[in-house]
Parts: sequence; C-alpha cells; structure tokens
Amino acid sequence: MELVIAERIGFCSGVESCLKSVEALLLKGNKLCVLGEIIHNEGVLGDLKSRGVRFIESIDDASEDEILVLRAHGSTEETYSHINGAGYIRLRGTDDKIEAGAKYFFDSVCPFVAKIHNTVKEIPKDAVLIILGDKNHCETKGIKSRAPGDVFVCKDSDEFKNLLENAKELFGRQIYMVSQTTFLEKEEKKCEACAKDMGLDIIFFDTMCHEAKARQEGAERVAEQSDLVLILGSRVSSNTMKLFEICRAMKRTVLVEDTANLDEVDFSNCRRIGIVTGTSVPQGLFEEVKKYVGEIDGTEFNFEEELNKSFRKLRIGDQIKGTVTKIDPSEVQLDMDAKYTGYISINEFAGSNLKLQEQFNIGDEIEAIVIKINDADGSAELSRKRVVNQSGSDETRKAMESGEILSGQVIRVLDAGIIASYKGVKVFIHNSQLDPPNVTGNSLFGKEVSFKVSAVDDRRRSAKGSMKAAKAAQRELKAQELWQELEVGQTRRGVVKSLTSFGVFVDLGGLDGLIYVSDLSWGKVQDVKGFLGIGEEIEVKVKNLDQERKRVALSYKRESDNPWLNFNAGFKEGDVVETKVVAVKNFGVFAGIVPGVDGFIHVSELSKNFTGSPSQFFKVGDPIKAKILEIDSEHQKVKMSVKSIQEEVPVDLGEVPNEFVTVSSSEGPETKDDEPSWQHEIAAQSTETAETEQGPPGKTEEETE
Repeated sequence: MELVIAERIGFCSGVESCLKSVEALLLKGNKLCVLGEIIHNEGVLGDLKSRGVRFIESIDDASEDEILVLRAHGSTEETYSHINGAGYIRLRGTDDKIEAGAKYFFDSVCPFVAKIHNTVKEIPKDAVLIILGDKNHCETKGIKSRAPGDVFVCKDSDEFKNLLENAKELFGRQIYMVSQTTFLEKEEKKCEACAKDMGLDIIFFDTMCHEAKARQEGAERVAEQSDLVLILGSRVSSNTMKLFEICRAMKRTVLVEDTANLDEVDFSNCRRIGIVTGTSVPQGLFEEVKKYVGEIDGTEFNFEEELNKSFRKLRIGDQIKGTVTKIDPSEVQLDMDAKYTGYISINEFAGSNLKLQEQFNIGDEIEAIVIKINDADGSAELSRKRVVNQSGSDETRKAMESGEILSGQVIRVLDAGIIASYKGVKVFIHNSQLDPPNVTGNSLFGKEVSFKVSAVDDRRRSAKGSMKAAKAAQRELKAQELWQELEVGQTRRGVVKSLTSFGVFVDLGGLDGLIYVSDLSWGKVQDVKGFLGIGEEIEVKVKNLDQERKRVALSYKRESDNPWLNFNAGFKEGDVVETKVVAVKNFGVFAGIVPGVDGFIHVSELSKNFTGSPSQFFKVGDPIKAKILEIDSEHQKVKMSVKSIQEEVPVDLGEVPNEFVTVSSSEGPETKDDEPSWQHEIAAQSTETAETEQGPPGKTEEETE
C-alpha cells in the first residue's frame, strides 16, 4: 500500500504563531483564559485545559488575574469595545512587562483576518458589502461587525447569484466583496464570473489566505493520485470541511478527527491512500494516522484484473475507446477488447457529405459512448456525437473556471440574445453581453464569435457566455503585452478614441494613451474637436510611461515641424528683426519672430524713458522692430529689446527715440503718416512729460515756479 501525502500538513503559520504565543505566556507562569476556541482541534484544546487554560464565552467570565487571549479567527468590533471599556491593556508581545493589579489581553488574530478587518473598515458607508463565507462562523461575524454599511453573507455561488438577481437594496449602489480566508477558491471565481455576466460593477478584494489556497490545490492533486483520501481535521473547521468537499467530489473520502475513526474505514482494494490535513491539525495526529495506515495488511490490489473485469460487461452510457477493424460506407466497426463488437453509424459523425473511407483508417482509435447493447448477437451501438458533446461540456466548464476565451458559430437568434455552438454545447449570449454594444443578433447569424463562459449546465449541455467579457480579457492581455514592448521615444500608430478639453485619448491596440493639448501641435490648438476626429488613425510618439499608474503620455508633434529648428538656423543673438505684437501683458510685450517662436520684450526694454502700461501703447498686430538679446534653446525662450536700438532724442523732449518721433515745435511732436499709432502716443506722452518737468518754453525757472 502506497501513501500519497499533501505537500502542506500540520498547522498553518497563523495557528502556529498563535499557539507559540500561548505557550510562551504559560511558561512565564501566567494564568490564561481564551475567548472561544483558540483553534478547532479537540486534542490541542484538551492539552491546554490540562495546563490550566480556561475557555470562556464572555469577557465578563474572565478573572482579573488572568490574561485574556483573543482567538486566531478574530473577534467582533463589539468585543474590542467591551475590552477597552473594561480597562484592559493590550500586550504587544509575550515579553511585555506585566504589572500586578492590571488587566491584560493578548490578540492572537491571524494576519490575514486582520487584513480583511482593515479593508472592510475603509468601505464607504453608502456602499454594500458582500461576504462569501459561513454566516455562523466567528471569522465571518468579526468581518461583518466592521462594515460601516449594509452587509450580505453568501455561503456559495448559488446564494450569491440569487442575491444579485433579487436584492433591491443593491440597485444603483457600489458593491464590494470579500471572502472568508478559507472560502473555496473555485466558488469565489464563480461569483466573480456571475457578477461580470450580469454587468455589475463589483469591487473584489482578494482576501483568501494564500495557505488555504495552496492546501485546496494540494488536496486536488492528492485526490487525483489516490484510491481513498483521509482528511484529518475537525468538522467545525471551515478549512477542513472545504478540503473534504474538494476531495469527496473526486474520490472516496473519509473525515478523520482522531485515530479512533480509522477502525471504521474500509481500506480494501486501495493501492494508494491519500492524507490531507486541515490547518488546525497537530503534527502528532498526522504521525499517528500515517503509522496506522502504514501497518494495514490490506488485500493486494490487482489493477489489471479489475480493468479486465470492467471490459466483460458493458453498460449503456459507458464511454469506451475502440480500434477500427472495418470501414463501410454507412458505418465503422470497432474492436473494444470485450465480448461485444461496436458499430458507429455514419449519422453519429459530424459533417455533411462525410465519406468514412476517407475519414478513417484500419487501426485508428475512436472514442465513443455505448447507446444500445444486443446480447443476442454480441453487438453494441455506439455514438460519436455524444463524446464530442461531452468533451464540449468538459472544455466549457474548464474554460469557465480558467477564464479561457472560446469561440463558436452563431446558430440561432432570439429576442433576448443569440446562441452560439461550441462542440455541441449551446452557449446563450444575452443582448447586453454582445460586442460591440450596438450590434444586432441578426447581423451575427452564421458568424464565428468569441466569448467567455460565465455559467454551465451539464445536464442540458448548455452555457451562458459574454462577448463583452471576452473583448475585455483580450484587451487586458494586449495591454500587458504592450507594456512589455513600449519604450519612451517609440513611434506607434493608434486610433483616436475620444476627445476632451485637455487632450486626446488614443487606442494603441489594447492600451489607451493620452495626448495633452500642449503636445498636439507646436502652435496653439484652440479647438481639440476641430483638430482631430474620433476614429482617425494617427502616428504618435511615446513621451512618458507611468508603470505604477498604468498611464501612457503621447505626443502628436512632429520633430520636422519644430519651429525652433528653423529659428535656430536663421537667427542669432544680436540680430535686429521685424516682428509683430502677438500678446500684450502688464510686464511686457510678446512679438512673433517666425510661426511658433515668439520673443519677449520686457517693459524695461520697450524704451529708454518708457512709463505707463504697455497696453496703452501696443495692441496685437502692431509692427515692432527689436534686437535679439538672448536665445535659450533648451527652454525655448527669446529675449528682445527695442531700447537697445534707439538713439538719443533732444533734451527738451526727454529721452524719446527719434526714430519714433520728429519734433517740429513746442506744441508737440510731428507725426509721420507711416508710423504706428503706438509711436505717436509714446512721443506725445514724452513731450507732455518734458513740458511738465521744464516749464513752458520762453519762461525762466523763477517764472515757472
């Protein structure tokens, strides 16, 4: 007899840490009482009781000279409030100093449970929380007590689906979901698939214990290799019972709470016996069971003999594998290594105008299902279609569990949706799950469509699917691939997806990137909608990648259009250029040199004796001659000056540029018809300033006073 033992056995890390803390406190001579069962194992509890540890149901039952220990499964929020109200002091470690007369408590809650508590506390009050787990389990009660809003508890995917379909309290509200740490991972995935299939926006938190997941996967592997599986653990342990459910669905399984149960187990005809332990099982119990099973003198199992026995008598519904011995135009004959000869009619093969002689050869192996047995002539009628349908059902279920995308031909259009065929399985896709959303079922008839499976009915060989979910999954996969390929500076092609006031979103083929308005053109873009159109294919450059936030910044600017290339090639510092005013500010004037490059003239550089606001003398479009003082290509800035190219003016008019004004008399400046209006205004202001400072012409200084 061979033993198949799970990779993970004995206590989990959370239980082991809890018991080590209790052991350390006992070794220091402390008296302990535990609120509830510290773990689900009668042997461990009995040992602790023998050492003086008391197990209580209420905090009020604790004595003042006892340290109160909170169990690994966690406690309710009300329990902590009660503890604080009773004046207990938290022990942060087993080495903390304990003073006489004070009351202390030690929290041995599992880190994974504590993580769920913290997660639930952050959920908004107006949201809904769904807990996947046992509503009567202490862990679930502790989680529920911390939820700020409405809470629903579902024990499995069926209850979850029923809740989503019938609970009016969920309509129009944000829904969050957490799982008990030992919840079945397969059931959790079913719930997620159900929510997506219904189009609900549910935020799922991954709160299952990683060790619980590993033990569930390990239990499956043990069951696959064993003839009988022994599950060691307690019936009240959620973790243990989940392992029991997994293995029982695959092989004969027995729950063993202690070695006394083993006398009732039938070990006959078992070549391989699997052993799986719950997270609250001590190493000692595992060793006892292992020793007991190893000493069993069972009947030798003859696998070959048993296999031959199964061939001597066929049953309707059996799936067999036979070898082709004869091929006729209307049927194929099989040798099934039994007293019956198998026949498969041409009607049991898929495809029209099928020629069996071209499809099969003598010696080929074919799988089929027995549909009729004739003992009189030793023949068996077989079906190939049913095997295909059965494999389709199996593959569909596996696809649902793994999230794999399938494809099938649309064979029927209904008012509520379409039906696609996948290896004999009819997959219903509701109108709300079609993609694109505005597509009609009639336009899809006869076409191949991709979908994700959300539910399977094995009995009816039917399933539910979603094209929308398949597209989302494909897009997510493409996005992951794109993140591996993208690099700053790359040039990519994309399609304009949407337009906003701040920029343009571009689909890069599974991943969206954003072109800010400032990166659309070297010039100013007044209207984004008039610049690019939705659906337009464009070439963009990757400007920045934010892996953490999953954001891609793009640029539509072409380097060949960069006006600074032309500017740097044609201008240098010291050049005097003819420009036009493009903007007037209180602190100076911006003047266009070439399209896309503006120079700035500070107010102090407008004139040697300039006073007042630039807006009094300049307007957009005015011509202006200025000298380039500085070119900062790195920051794309140009500083210019008008003052530096002006000449001195007569003293009696102040320091006004004579190129702007010609003085004919004391009455004011004589204007030139071809001079801009702002030159006339500056000259007039300068004349008025001179008269005010020097007095009217022809008078002495004393007369002026």
